[in-house]
Amino acid sequence: MATFVLVHGAFQGGWVWGRVDEALTELGHRVHRPTLGGCGLHRARPEAALGLGQYAQELVQYLKDEGLINVTLVGHSYAGLVCSLAAAALPEAVVRLVLVDGVLPKPGLCFADIAGEPFGKMLAAHALPGGLVRPWPLESFGVSPEAAAWFQERLGPFPLAAFTEPCPQDFQFSEAKRAFISCIPAKTPLLRLMANRAESEGWDVHALMSGHCAMVSAPLELSGLLH
Repeated sequence: MATFVLVHGAFQGGWVWGRVDEALTELGHRVHRPTLGGCGLHRARPEAALGLGQYAQELVQYLKDEGLINVTLVGHSYAGLVCSLAAAALPEAVVRLVLVDGVLPKPGLCFADIAGEPFGKMLAAHALPGGLVRPWPLESFGVSPEAAAWFQERLGPFPLAAFTEPCPQDFQFSEAKRAFISCIPAKTPLLRLMANRAESEGWDVHALMSGHCAMVSAPLELSGLLH
């Protein structure tokens, strides 16, 4: 039995992991799926001031408050950054780090830096007043037409600062075992780059035929890989 902590990507919430939670629980694992500040059930009160550092600290505090040890920390997409920082901050608690189409941090760079100029243009196009960003077009998430309405009505704005706050200059990955699950076919250069980088850095890399949000488009297959 393992203890999984499943962390959602931008614009989403802990709700997105529901079916994976059910499948892993049936297999005998313990599952937590926290919701980051201003997201999910908190989306009616978005918090523009939240950035990468604050989100990582939120996750660290969650792990401490729940008294979790021997954790397999799973981050999707944007949460790759958050989970990587949290794993480095709590090496005594996080024994495995798994990124699902996740973004790997680089010291001194923010999400927007890593993603490059095309992402910067999309970020500007989706900017809202007050330092928030509205969700990307639905096709970016790779969910099925059957799940589209259910998925979209649960999305909420995300803080711009989360994309523009850089990773600390002194960041180093923890000694936790690391795996990367690449949802293929990758539809963006960023996701292909992240999968290639993970492989070149010695991560245990797996391919999964699914849309970007595999927890929605292929929850049983993703649960099987995590198991």
